[in-house]
Amino acid sequence: MKQFGIHTIIVFILFIGLVGCIPTTTQQGDGNILLIDNFSTNINNWNVWENKTGSAVSYYQEGLVFIINTPQYDYISVPKGSFGDVRVEATANKLTGPDDNDYGIICRYQNEKNYYSFIISSDGYFGIIKVKEGTYQILNSANLEYNSMIHRGYELNHLRADCIGSELIFYVNETKLAEVTNTDFSGGKVGLIAGSFNAPGVAVLFDNFLVLKS
Repeated sequence: MKQFGIHTIIVFILFIGLVGCIPTTTQQGDGNILLIDNFSTNINNWNVWENKTGSAVSYYQEGLVFIINTPQYDYISVPKGSFGDVRVEATANKLTGPDDNDYGIICRYQNEKNYYSFIISSDGYFGIIKVKEGTYQILNSANLEYNSMIHRGYELNHLRADCIGSELIFYVNETKLAEVTNTDFSGGKVGLIAGSFNAPGVAVLFDNFLVLKS
C-alpha cells in the first residue's frame, strides 16, 4: 500500500461566477446544475499562471492542465461560491510524468489547510483525504489503496465525489470505491487538485467539470 506523506499545498483560488455556464444535457436534469465547465473557452475565468519552476495551471486542448515540477507539492484550484450537499464530477488523465502522482476533486474547501479531497494516482491508487489544520488523514484506509477499476498510465478516468451530509463517497469510472463518514466540514467550495510525490514533472489534464445539487 502506498504511503501518503505530507505535501506542500499551493492554492490558487479561482473566482468563477455562473455567468456563461450554460448547461447542455445531464442525467440529473438542468435544475440540479450548480456549475458546469468544459474548458473550451476561458469564459469562467479560471486562473492561469506559471512560476519559475515551470509549474503551471493553464488551458490546454480544451481542458485545464496542472503541471507540477516540484516534488511533494499539490496545487488546488477552487471556483467562487460555497455549497452544501453536492455531487462533483470531472474527467482527467495524466499527460506526462511519473505514474506516482495524485489528482482528483475537492469538496468543502475552507482554506488551503482545511478541505476534503478525492484522489487517484496513475498507478492505480486512491483515497478520500481530509486535510484539517494542515494535517493529512486518509479516511478510507491507513494508506492509499490499489483498485483495478482505476485506469492507469495515460488513460482517462471519470471521477465523482458525493459530499452529502456526513457521507463522503468516491466513484471512479462509475464504480464506488469508498464511502466514509466525517463531520468536520459541512460545506464549502469545490475544485480540483493535482500533485507530485517524490518525482516531479507531473502534468494532468482535467475536463468536463460538473457540480450538481444533491
